[in-house]
Amino acid sequence: MYLSWLEVKQVFNYINNDDVNVAYLKSFVASGKGFMGICAGAYSAAEYTDNWYYGWGLALNVVNLPYVDVGNVTIQTTSSGTEIMGGTDRWISPINGPAMYSTDYSTVTFATYADCNSSYKGYAAIIGDHYGEGRIVLSSVHPELSSPPADVLVNLIMWVYNGSYINDTNGTDTNAYT
Repeated sequence: MYLSWLEVKQVFNYINNDDVNVAYLKSFVASGKGFMGICAGAYSAAEYTDNWYYGWGLALNVVNLPYVDVGNVTIQTTSSGTEIMGGTDRWISPINGPAMYSTDYSTVTFATYADCNSSYKGYAAIIGDHYGEGRIVLSSVHPELSSPPADVLVNLIMWVYNGSYINDTNGTDTNAYT
């Protein structure tokens, strides 16, 4: 399942939309499926956005900080994100996506904000979490708008799919990517 861009002012309305079956989403992911949320999807799926609202709680160990900014920023690949990001830092657009932090050791931070002009330097830009048997990736930045976008998106989808060659921090991955 994939959810991407919405205007920040629309996120609150989307989270509280009666047409979104949060119980089904949670069941879907908990059964071993995955969820990838980019921008509005990251706001929606996180447990909480500081001083704004509670999300759907798919990423129980992730808290968002509202990052209301447009234009490109530098994100830095972490050691866990080397395979996903290609081992390079990226100049990429957050378009109001959140800065994120983990409340638990079981998350995997793939990239952090590295821009010295940002008050969120060091916060997660792309983070992975678990819900039941499933996996969640939240990306505050827009890899689908980067050049080339396919490499990062495919690798994130593979991690969510749980067929990834990328180990997660709690050591549950034993399958090699083929």
